Amino acid sequence: MQQYGTTEVKEPKSDFELNVGKNYQEKNYLLGRKRRVVNWIPLLLAVFFPWFLFLFVYRSVFSRLHYNKPWISLNCVVLAFVICISVTIKAYMVSKKAEDAHAHHHDKLYASGTVFFWKYHAVTYWIATILAWLMGDLNFWFYMQPFFDVEHLARYDNVNPSSALFPNGEVVPAAGKRYLDAGIVYFQDDVVLDQTKAMSFRNGDLYCVAPLVSKKCTKNCGYDFWAIGLNCCSDSASDFRCGEFSNPNAKSGLRLMRDDQRAMFRLAVLAAEGVHKITSTHPLFFYFLEDPKSEIKSYKERGYSMFLTWMFIFFFGNAAAVALAVKSATVFYASVNLG
Repeated sequence: MQQYGTTEVKEPKSDFELNVGKNYQEKNYLLGRKRRVVNWIPLLLAVFFPWFLFLFVYRSVFSRLHYNKPWISLNCVVLAFVICISVTIKAYMVSKKAEDAHAHHHDKLYASGTVFFWKYHAVTYWIATILAWLMGDLNFWFYMQPFFDVEHLARYDNVNPSSALFPNGEVVPAAGKRYLDAGIVYFQDDVVLDQTKAMSFRNGDLYCVAPLVSKKCTKNCGYDFWAIGLNCCSDSASDFRCGEFSNPNAKSGLRLMRDDQRAMFRLAVLAAEGVHKITSTHPLFFYFLEDPKSEIKSYKERGYSMFLTWMFIFFFGNAAAVALAVKSATVFYASVNLG
């Protein structure tokens, strides 16, 4: 209570109060000083901003942008890391301000209330960027790139994998080098898997191969078209059981797009050449099936399914983390009598 005849000395306003025109003596940024009311605006920012950053990075890494213009995709990731660094620096500066004993009371109070959210944003931005970059890149290499590759390759119909007829009437072995740009191949109706010449090569996984041949070819046949599969045959016997090997309507091939697997299948073909006394000069590897278009469409569907799965996982995981963090911060600020 002010005594009669005395003058009340008011504490000078801080720079923040002068510039913004709001008095933070009665309201903390995190909690209401009187009733500890949660400020929902920074909470919503903490929920949505890291999620938006996650979607931005993931989308730029796994989409067609990465395939057609990889340098733009890389710049998007670099931009995300720049944002992470900037927010981390800001969190450090606010933290130092809150610990500064010489800072104005209201400026220090404001910094103490906001340091929690700046630190939270810094941590979650790093998590969002690194996780989206990693999972988006894996999604791209396993699902989206094979889909885009097949889209850009050629389609061949009525292909005889065993022999080719020259204009002069000469019949020669079919050469794989004539179909190096093949993505989807539809073979002739008499094409089958030659189970007697199947072979495998083990390097962790079991890489299985079997030549695709025409029933009509009896001599001077080519062996450049091979059906493939992983862990679907025997180490010692010719028992290729990969894909749609038992489907009589399977007369098509979907080209292998995994560069890391191609060398292993090539070694399996080399083993088949040595064991069965055949020659494969330019082997091409295919998944033998009935409907290659549906199969390649499933690559895209699985890619987007993984994207949606991670989108929801990160959103709800981050929302739960915000709720737990705010609860912990509320207890902490109450314990230090900030309110």
